[in-house]
Amino acid sequence: TGLAQISEVNCSMCVAGTFQTGVGLTSSASCVGCSVGTYSTGLGMIDASNCSLCIAGTFRSSTGAPDLSNCSLCRVGTYQSGLGLSVCSQCGPGTYLSSEGSISVSNCSVCGVGTFQTGWGQIIVGNCSLCQLGSFQTGTGQSVCSLCSPGTFLSMQGSISDSNCSLCSQGTYQTGSGAVSSNCSSCPAGTFQTGLGQIIQSNCSMCGFGKYSTGLAQISEVNCSMCVAGTFQTGVGLTSSASCVGCSVGTYSTGLGMIDASN
Repeated sequence: TGLAQISEVNCSMCVAGTFQTGVGLTSSASCVGCSVGTYSTGLGMIDASNCSLCIAGTFRSSTGAPDLSNCSLCRVGTYQSGLGLSVCSQCGPGTYLSSEGSISVSNCSVCGVGTFQTGWGQIIVGNCSLCQLGSFQTGTGQSVCSLCSPGTFLSMQGSISDSNCSLCSQGTYQTGSGAVSSNCSSCPAGTFQTGLGQIIQSNCSMCGFGKYSTGLAQISEVNCSMCVAGTFQTGVGLTSSASCVGCSVGTYSTGLGMIDASN
């Protein structure tokens, strides 16, 4: 920068972390910083090729780094497998990473069975959430849990298999997926259901001719009451004794559950 210099030794060298490709320059401002992801420890460097690349597991997001130590370790939840980079990559959903300076995606640990993780760059196993009620997960490193199928329910968290999903009991059904214990619907009055894990109301069987049922969630046809003596019933799926029709004047019937006036 001075005038009347008598020797090249009076020319200052660009500092570490910079270089200069020109001649006859008059200011340190003309020294160019090594680009992001690189550094240089030497003085008086003359080309960008004199800048070294930050190693795997590190990054440098600003220019002019004078030493390898200025390349920062990748933070927890991230890794970097390449050289000379300005950012680290985040571990993906279903994984986490608790250590710094990681060099590969394989360093990201996977969330265990019965858990899931939707976020990026997670740092501890505690960031893996238990599968919620009505769902399960058989695999590791997953971002979602699978729902229990129709006709089943699940009332605990962190389940690892569809075998943990319980079948809806006799007399009930479930049309939706991911149900919890209270979500199985009762078969309506006038019907019954002998099976487990039923998925639609039409799986509920109707009380037969000559019978009716007032209760919900009946599990057998024996729960259907028979029309009393002196009455009959020609329909199915009926819900009240009022649906039993009395024998006409001048006739009688001694039997139960009669199905026609001819009885």
